[in-house]
Formats: sequence, C-alpha cells, structure tokens
Amino acid sequence: MNVLLISQSFIPSVLLCGDAQLSKLVKEGKLNYRFVKTPKLKRPDLDWADILIFVRAYTDFELLCMEKSKKAGKATVYVLDDNLPEIPETAATAKQYCPHNKKNILEMIRICSVFLSPSRNLISHYGAMTDKPYRIEEPALFSREKIENDVVKIGFAGTTDRTGELDSILNATIRNLVKKYGDRIKVEFFGAKPAVVDEFHLTHIPYTRSYEEYQRKMAELNWDIGLAPMQETEFNQYKHYNKLIEYSGYGIAGVYTNCEPYSFAVVNGENGLLCGNLPEDWEKALEILIENAELRHRISQKCREDARNKYSLQTCADGY
Repeated sequence: MNVLLISQSFIPSVLLCGDAQLSKLVKEGKLNYRFVKTPKLKRPDLDWADILIFVRAYTDFELLCMEKSKKAGKATVYVLDDNLPEIPETAATAKQYCPHNKKNILEMIRICSVFLSPSRNLISHYGAMTDKPYRIEEPALFSREKIENDVVKIGFAGTTDRTGELDSILNATIRNLVKKYGDRIKVEFFGAKPAVVDEFHLTHIPYTRSYEEYQRKMAELNWDIGLAPMQETEFNQYKHYNKLIEYSGYGIAGVYTNCEPYSFAVVNGENGLLCGNLPEDWEKALEILIENAELRHRISQKCREDARNKYSLQTCADGY
C-alpha cells in the first residue's frame, strides 16, 4: 500500500495529523509512505499512490488532484484541524483562505473518500457532508520523567499570533503573581510575547519553526506549570486540545480555559486545572498549583501516564 501525504508545507499540523503516525506504520512494515509539498507535486507521485491524504488543502490544484485521483479509483483523504471555511477575518492566516479557497475546502470535504480530524466538533460540524468521517488523535511526541526545579517554573508556548490573547486574558494575573511570589516563581514565554514580559523583565524565548528544535527547547525549559488560555469564540471551539497533549508529554501541570475543546479532555484536578477567563479565576488556579506541590506532582504524573498510553505514538498510529 502506497500512501502519499500532501500539504502546502511541512507545518506541525502535517506532523501531528499524519506524518508521525504514517512514519510509525512504515517502521512496522505496514505501508509505504511519502510526503510531498503541493508546489512540488508531480504526476508520477499521484500515479504511485494508492491513498492520497490532503492536509489543510485549499487550492484549485489540490482540488483537481483529488478529483482526478478519485476518478482513477484511488482513496482520497482530507484532514482538517481548524474550521478554515469559517475562519474569522481577524485570524493571522485569514488572507490565504479567501472565499474561493473556502469553497474549495468544502468541496474537498464533500468529495473525499474519508474525512479525518482530531476535533470532535469539526467531525460533528462537517461529518454530514462526507460518507466516512473519523476522529483521529494527535500523539505526544515527547515523554520523559519530570526534573525537579528549585523554583516553580510557569510558562506559555505558542506562536506570536497568540500575543493579543495573552494580553487580554493573562497580563493582570501574571502581574499580580510576580508581585506576590517574587523569586519563588519564574515565568517564561516561548514564542508569543505579551506586554507583561517587558514590564517585569520576564524571560522570553523567540519562537522557532523547527519542531525538533521546539521540542528540545521545551525539554530544556522544564516547566512545572503550563498556561493554556483560550478566548471563548465560535472559531476556537473547533480547535483540538493539542496543548494538553503537548504539556502532558513534558509532565507539565497545565491550567486551561474551561471551554471546548479543553473541557472535552481535561478532568479538573486530575490531568490539569480548568478555570474561567477572568483574571481572578486564573490567579486562583495558578496560586493553587504554586502552593500545592503535591497536587502539582500528581497532575504531572497523570499527564506523563497519558502521554505514554492514551496519546502515545503507537496508540495514535494504530488508530490512524
């Protein structure tokens, strides 16, 4: 069986929604696999493949490739991890998803052999358009034992387009915690840089597009508590709880906004804490984890267990 994975570029969505699982299945001798960037896709690639998997595809060319492959009797799969047909104009990547490209996405969902998504809300939203909708899980690609820190390390990891979200939700909370706990805590931001960083001379690490480098840096940072705020918007409810999975692999006890998708997977007090988006809600949740080392360690242990089992690459590859 020859499987071809196609996307505009090798972004984290490609790695977590196909490449990692397929590469694992190759090592098990279950299939042959290639990844090709859309601009470099050629006719021999299409001829070689028995199954074509399109990740976040939206162009006329990708739609044409899917149509021709389906007519040739090949299986076509469409993978979506964001509600791109309904992306708001304020989103950082909104420009590339013009009305025409949004129409292409909907057409590919309609005609594909199988529709895959890690988001249960996307499966529910678009599942009726396609014959075979299935939910996949993203793997935790890093898992290790937690190393003890001398101080409680608190961090956020995410792209720079999350800066406004952090400013609106977390600035007042971080400001109060730094004033209250002083040297007992260390707050760091990897990627996004909210205003509070310069105000209190907090540690900021520039974002990296290399996922391997990102993983190495996350392991080096060795956070005790992870921040996962999310604005409660209609668009965000179609996202996946991938931050929970990522933090779990590093044994980080996370605090998450109590909204979908986090409320699907975070069990409050077991594998993380859920809280509202008011500054006092976040402050209370973080104070609990800062002051209660036993709870923090228990959540960390549960997260590592989930990373080794529920979100392991083997489990996710088997599901794929």
